[in-house]
Amino acid sequence: MVTYLVLNIVFILVICILARVKIRRPFKAIIFTMIALLILTALFDNLIVGFSIVNYDNNKILGIRIGEAPIEDFAYAFLAVILVPFIWLRLGKKNV
Repeated sequence: MVTYLVLNIVFILVICILARVKIRRPFKAIIFTMIALLILTALFDNLIVGFSIVNYDNNKILGIRIGEAPIEDFAYAFLAVILVPFIWLRLGKKNV
């Protein structure tokens, strides 16, 4: 049985390997972005789970929640901090 945690770990590892993630100079920007996204994720995930717009199978989550949102849901914010700059840099390169 695949849980949300296993699914998140697989995606995080694949993205990190493909992006060859390295912590570089803009470390403060990465931390600031991560904090902002985690706060927004906490706010909006609690709303969508609280209003039953999204439901999670209790057998596939750890049971740890921040408010109404399962902890696994916060992995998407982490992935966005890695994936969005990676795509931005890759699409911005000129292959002449």
